[in-house]
Amino acid sequence: ILIIGFFIFTLSMISKSIIEPLQKLNKTAEEFAKGNFDAVASKRYNDEVGKLVDTMNFMAKEIKNTEKLKTEFVSSISHELRTPLTSIKGWSETLQMSEGYKKDSDVAIGLNIISSEAERLSTMVEELLDFSRFQSNNMKVIKKPLNLKDVIFQVYRQFSNRRSIAKITCDFSGDDTIVNADINRLKQIYINLLSNSIKFTKEDGLIEIIAIGYKDEIVTVVKDNGIGIKKENIPHLTEKFYKVNSSIPGNGLGLAIVDELVKLQDGTMSIESEVGIGTTTTIVFPAYKEEKIETQDFEQSLELEKISDETKV
Repeated sequence: ILIIGFFIFTLSMISKSIIEPLQKLNKTAEEFAKGNFDAVASKRYNDEVGKLVDTMNFMAKEIKNTEKLKTEFVSSISHELRTPLTSIKGWSETLQMSEGYKKDSDVAIGLNIISSEAERLSTMVEELLDFSRFQSNNMKVIKKPLNLKDVIFQVYRQFSNRRSIAKITCDFSGDDTIVNADINRLKQIYINLLSNSIKFTKEDGLIEIIAIGYKDEIVTVVKDNGIGIKKENIPHLTEKFYKVNSSIPGNGLGLAIVDELVKLQDGTMSIESEVGIGTTTTIVFPAYKEEKIETQDFEQSLELEKISDETKV
């Protein structure tokens, strides 16, 4: 019996010395899969498992360095593209406003194409810059209390008068929609969502923007009856550089950036879609609650000050 007991104890110790390091290694591998290359696998012995740990840590270090170089390269190229693009846009607009400009001429058509393509490229450059900021944890938001309905209505006005696009409607209901957020980043979110809906919805289609204020949260919905997205593609929509259709212009960063911007402002985003029916994007932000000092507390503090002054006398 003693021999059997000793054998079982020895076997359990051997199993523990092998299984525990492998379990820890597996957890580290899961962190690597999430993109956390700062995670480090701990090494116990210079055995086969130890060699595997060294290999994984080296791999993570190399990937991290490669990601850093990629981010710096994207940021550098994007900044270099900004200046010539600004000049191209500026001069095309200046020429369109100059004397002798004829709207129906070939020159006018060419200038319109230059202007619109420069605008599209500028958007892509800004998305690449945002991508590099997120990768380097450099994205900043300046939060302040604001009415989300006002922001959405401004974005709606930008698109509502455009020709050759689907009809856009705007509907607000419920309580106040005050949120603590960055106004420019909020605009970026809804401009991106509307642009996506326009891109994938026919001219005779419908795009709805809805904002509902509740006591603790504000729910916004951008809904279209466009071509829709296959269910298997939906989980990948917020992945960086992911494109459902490679023939559609774009860099696949739009929704990934929107998702990050929503999270930065304490919100959540969900996407539902069905092929041939359309797509619905729902964003929920916490309602802003102004901190107020209750009257009772204020009166108590005054009373304490009075007592303190009397004591000094």
